[in-house]
Amino acid sequence: MSEPMSSDVFPLPALTPLTQLNVQDNLRINAERWQLAHHYHQQRQNVHYQALWQPGIVYGLGVKLIAPPPGTAPQFQTKSWIEVQPGFAIDGEGNPIVISEERDRTYPITIPPLTDRGIQTLYIVVNHVDPKQLELPNSTDRLQEQFRFDQRINHLRPKDIELCRIRISADQDILAMPTQGLTPELGQLDLTQRRFAQLRSQRSFTLGLFPNQPRYQRGLMGLFQGMQVLYPGLHGQLQTVTQADAALDALCISGTSLIEWQRSDTPGHTRLFQSLKDYPGGLLIVAEGVDRVLQESIKRLQRHLELRRVVSPHLITRHPFLFGQLPKLSKDNGLWVDDRIVIVSPSLFEHWQGQEQSRQAIRTWHEFGINLLYYIWYNSHIRKLLR
Repeated sequence: MSEPMSSDVFPLPALTPLTQLNVQDNLRINAERWQLAHHYHQQRQNVHYQALWQPGIVYGLGVKLIAPPPGTAPQFQTKSWIEVQPGFAIDGEGNPIVISEERDRTYPITIPPLTDRGIQTLYIVVNHVDPKQLELPNSTDRLQEQFRFDQRINHLRPKDIELCRIRISADQDILAMPTQGLTPELGQLDLTQRRFAQLRSQRSFTLGLFPNQPRYQRGLMGLFQGMQVLYPGLHGQLQTVTQADAALDALCISGTSLIEWQRSDTPGHTRLFQSLKDYPGGLLIVAEGVDRVLQESIKRLQRHLELRRVVSPHLITRHPFLFGQLPKLSKDNGLWVDDRIVIVSPSLFEHWQGQEQSRQAIRTWHEFGINLLYYIWYNSHIRKLLR
């Protein structure tokens, strides 16, 4: 299963009208007009795929380490080489990537010099190559579509198809095959995070999380992982932020931090609180209860505050999963909402991790969390449409 925190929100089709050939009697067809007609149909295919599907592997494309192939130049003899199995993939624009048996499927991995003592991630990827972009002789009327192996450090690009990844450290100079395929270690090929071609979610949102909140991050990671299976129609991405960004659909912040920033006179806290005041998206505030101090801080963000306890038939209790009553959240079982603001108990994040709980309890908390995220997404979505 692909990890939910990767940069996996692929670009939607651009708002560029398509141009087609105006066919009429006596129209002379030359190379330019032929290319225009062909490009129009290619663009339609790309737009259709981008709108409804997400890229990934269809089948095959396994990876293994090999010795340098015969005839390898001396400067490449010391590199780690891989061989990719024949297979098929589709990139983010719907372009087919066909790696057949007879093609050269080897690639030398270059381990980059790392100055950071921490662990980095090296991605081995494959890309579609349009043969018209290559400098090929004009001696043939047929061009075969190509592919290219490449590597990235820490970040994938939208058109990349991940074949494998390798966690490396600054002193890493030797790569190895994993001794346990499902639990690869440092310096071993990791094929567990590969993405497969499938329908893309039409409901995507990004939730911002301020640094130094590992408890919330672990809980949201567990919830997003469960959401991939329980409700794939909603796709969530968690992003660490240092200030409120209008591009985010919602922000997660502790009530303690909110009160501290509102009361503090330090420039950093003042800027953070001002960015929250200017932020138009949703706010997921984590607090044990709604006391007077917290309400006063929230009123500085939103002048007209009418917090209401969530009870059935509120949207949070009805979609996509139906709840007759809320799960036991805290002592006062509080879940409070005022339009874009949602206040939840910190115990929720522990439940979402699923530790030392029954399967039924984990399922209940994940379904309730998905309802909560759906409300946050839907509220943000409608607010954007009304701007």
